[in-house]
Amino acid sequence: MNLEIENNQTRNRFEAEVEDSVAFVEYALGDDKLTLIHTEVPPELAGQGLGGKIVKAALDYAVDQRLKVVAQCPFARSYIERHKEYAGIASL
Repeated sequence: MNLEIENNQTRNRFEAEVEDSVAFVEYALGDDKLTLIHTEVPPELAGQGLGGKIVKAALDYAVDQRLKVVAQCPFARSYIERHKEYAGIASL
């Protein structure tokens, strides 16, 4: 699957459109902080690893922009716990 993840700044979310459905992670940006609020993957796209890929894109953006991450979203928090390379930027 060729997945394009876009930072939709108008809607404050990283998103990927697949088969007319959209998976995304909502965020808030401010004070040198990226707060991950909610991750959503439509049921028809579940089980394909989309949530993890989108959260990774958001975390990589935070690294590139030198932002701290606050993981309010349980899915994003779990992803960070499993991927220790993001532990230095994240607040769980």
